[in-house]
Amino acid sequence: MRRKLSAGLLLAVFLVALLAGGAVGAQAQQTKKKKLTLERLYRFPKLEGTAPIQPKWPEDRSKIAFLWNDEGMPFRDLWVYEVESGEKKRLTQLPHDPDEWTTPSSHKDKRLKKYLPPNNGLRNFQWASDSRTIAFTYRGELYLLDVTGRANVTRLTKTKGSEANPRFSPTERKLAYVRGGELHVFDGQTLQTVQLTSNGGLDIEEEGSRRPGNRPGTFKWSPDGKWIAFQQVDNSGVKGRLVVNYSGERVRSRNQSWRIAREGNSKTRLGVVPAEGGNTVWLTKKSDDYYYDWEWSWDSSRIAMTRVEENQKKRHIDVIDVEAALAKAKGKESTAENAESAEKSAEEKKKKEGYEWIRTLYSETDDKWICTLCNFVEWSPDGAQVLFSSERDGWNHLYLISDCKGTAADDAEKEVEKDEQPAALCEETMAQLTRGEWEVEARGAAVDLTPKFSADGQTVYYTSNQSDPSQRDLYRVSVSGGEAERITVGKGFNAAVLLKGGVGTHVAFLHSNFDTPWDLQIKANNKMVSAVTSITHSPLPEFQEYDWPQPRIVEFPSRDGKTVRALLFFPPSIPVDAVREIRMPGKRTRRSRRPRAPKVPIINFVHGAGYAQAVLNRWGGYFAPRFQFNQFASQQGYFVIDADYRGSSGYGRDWRTDVYLHLGGLDLQDELAAMDYLRTLRAADLDRAGVWGVSYGGFMTLMAMFNSPDTFKAGSAWASVTDWENYNRSYTQQRLRTPKDEPEAYKRSSPVHHVEGLKGALQLQHGVGDSNVHFQDIMQLTDALIHAGKPFTQQFYPQSNHGWARPEVWLHSTRSMFAFFEKHLKGAPQTKPVK
Repeated sequence: MRRKLSAGLLLAVFLVALLAGGAVGAQAQQTKKKKLTLERLYRFPKLEGTAPIQPKWPEDRSKIAFLWNDEGMPFRDLWVYEVESGEKKRLTQLPHDPDEWTTPSSHKDKRLKKYLPPNNGLRNFQWASDSRTIAFTYRGELYLLDVTGRANVTRLTKTKGSEANPRFSPTERKLAYVRGGELHVFDGQTLQTVQLTSNGGLDIEEEGSRRPGNRPGTFKWSPDGKWIAFQQVDNSGVKGRLVVNYSGERVRSRNQSWRIAREGNSKTRLGVVPAEGGNTVWLTKKSDDYYYDWEWSWDSSRIAMTRVEENQKKRHIDVIDVEAALAKAKGKESTAENAESAEKSAEEKKKKEGYEWIRTLYSETDDKWICTLCNFVEWSPDGAQVLFSSERDGWNHLYLISDCKGTAADDAEKEVEKDEQPAALCEETMAQLTRGEWEVEARGAAVDLTPKFSADGQTVYYTSNQSDPSQRDLYRVSVSGGEAERITVGKGFNAAVLLKGGVGTHVAFLHSNFDTPWDLQIKANNKMVSAVTSITHSPLPEFQEYDWPQPRIVEFPSRDGKTVRALLFFPPSIPVDAVREIRMPGKRTRRSRRPRAPKVPIINFVHGAGYAQAVLNRWGGYFAPRFQFNQFASQQGYFVIDADYRGSSGYGRDWRTDVYLHLGGLDLQDELAAMDYLRTLRAADLDRAGVWGVSYGGFMTLMAMFNSPDTFKAGSAWASVTDWENYNRSYTQQRLRTPKDEPEAYKRSSPVHHVEGLKGALQLQHGVGDSNVHFQDIMQLTDALIHAGKPFTQQFYPQSNHGWARPEVWLHSTRSMFAFFEKHLKGAPQTKPVK
């Protein structure tokens, strides 16, 4: 007998049906969004737009200039935003095509010309002290721009040589720049150019690069504008290696200066030269040591410098008394008029190889290797203290140390031995400003994230992951200690723009999170004010038409008990809450009661660089084009996981150095732990797992396919290191020492020695013009695979460097890889190209 429903129950049933219908309607509305296609992801204009980069304040902080393209195209011009009026305008409209003076040889070859990479426009610029003039280079020529009025652009040079790295004098209308490895100064008053150095072809390198193997060889004006300090790098004797281009009318090659693992280091020294012209005074002797992040004191009397010894296990903060060095040089000039005095002077110089004007403030030793990417030095405005960062407590934090002027150069011998705790030579004058299991950021690409003092020297501004390892925010802390105050707001990555003197009335920062592509924002420098104004809006209107899968941050135990963080993309058939998560220490297990979901294949993406971080709450993660392929793959029915394996930055010194003497050891175990984690998800099919990566990620793909062959059915390795003996000396020496010192470390860490383990399907991709991981690596691996009788496929990109630049290469490469995974993980034959 059927029971009658009460009026109340009928109403409840109606409401449930109505809500369910609304949910279905909302879901239907959501599914109306387009799915991503490779064809649309990898062509211009970019859906997410072109991110603004290099935002910089002038001294008066009335405006901020930046490089941007508002139409999603690669060519960035110079823009400016006026803080008071809120007006934004484009300052340059530079020609995309070269003229007769700037036409490179590639443009003159009709075959090469068909495959040119996109023109990315301007890459850097600098404000003058008048806050109205900007200098920049374009196609190797030097330009000045007046930002007032009609923003007139003046071209200063027309030379066959290439000008680079323009830097204004802090006090006068003078502009220093590099041409042909030599330092020049253009005087805006006299319109004359003076060449300051002539060092027999020894390079004064461009500023800005902190990647391993590329020292920040640079020049810097003294604050009083009288002197220019510069770093000279002697690469003589480097055998180098050929980078070949087969695509033109004739085969072309260039010899790249590159020191590989088994070769010695370059010789470096620091000198100063008068801005008016004159003799160079060498502040340091030629050395195998690495000079990082050296800075003038605000009164122009000293230079503080981070020096890392050649073996990269010892680090010193030195102070160079420039005034003493100049006085000594002047005294030598006056006494060298007769032969006897000259001979005496030479003997004195020989006795004092350490240079008596150099004092060592601080030294520390790491039994694995010093984190050179973590280091910086900065003077307090009164010149009494040096701000620096150190991992001495296991995490990269800020320290202040006094300039103990009585410290003799010989005191450097008192530094700690290998197995002792790091110590300061002026311990009683040193203070730790920040502490905790998080890290201060000391580098950046789109924005310089080096910590800065406030103008009064009472506050330090810095960027860190204090609130969450995936987050970055600007903080300030008092030099007298105390709790730090967070300035930027909103979830995600906030890269603030700092100037010498800290922050003014407003804070400008590049902002992004998983849902929001990069844009430049600004807010008042007041903790009570959280309102943010967007200066740029980069995504195209078309961006909103697409469904953009966003990852979830997950954690799981490594195989040795530590915690690994990863990004996990879900296929649309698997709701995010329809999975069971394993329990972490101190965390409760959540079990879903949903019906069992269909099993889907897995792609494990391994991020590159080795030291980078992928689990970041920002658009594009570690590198946007690779992140976007992972979004596409998840939409096509794959779980995609991207783990911050051992060696990744942001997790402290021990995590960073756990790869020492075995690359592809604990880091590979962390990737296998990611597979252990996926085994706990109901829908993940571990029998259909693939792996891919680029550069270090390509190396890890090979190690996974060779050393854990039953885990992955298919792997696609791009731009992969296959033998670490071929790679850059600085990078390999940190992690593996030298082939002479640790031959077994190189053998166990190089995929070329492990090809016998391959069982699954292997795809290799490499750029013939790769100047980072040379084409030699992929050729040597090819020989080894053939010798071992192992099947594989490969594809080469004739004019591509380490990263693909041309959109058609990205499309071809990702289409090929996706078809590869579809075939080997889904058994799907490809009869037409993937869109």
